[in-house]
Amino acid sequence: MLKLYLCLLVFSISCYADNIVTVNSSENDFDISLRVNQSTGYGWYLADYNSQLITPIKTEIVSINNKQIGSPKTMLWRFKVNSSVLRVPQITKLNFVELRPWVGKIVNAIEYKIILAGNTK
Repeated sequence: MLKLYLCLLVFSISCYADNIVTVNSSENDFDISLRVNQSTGYGWYLADYNSQLITPIKTEIVSINNKQIGSPKTMLWRFKVNSSVLRVPQITKLNFVELRPWVGKIVNAIEYKIILAGNTK
């Protein structure tokens, strides 16, 4: 049982390490990029976030050097950090889900850990 727990712990840490964004006190905006293929009907949706700490600004689809129909693209999400929360270091999360809106079945989910470094002076 202990071996299984340790394997799960290592797996979750290694998957989570790629989804960390650090925002310093000198920055107010940050971006998250997610791969998307619009021709399939699937898209990424912001499922959960702390609205007291972070505000979504915009999202846009960016081509990846390929204009062929059906080629994957990048969905760029821009967020703004409430400047008053940068007074002290904090950690929050952003959760995204991938689905076809007319079906509603989630096929993928990603969680980002956002480290708000705060003003350490």
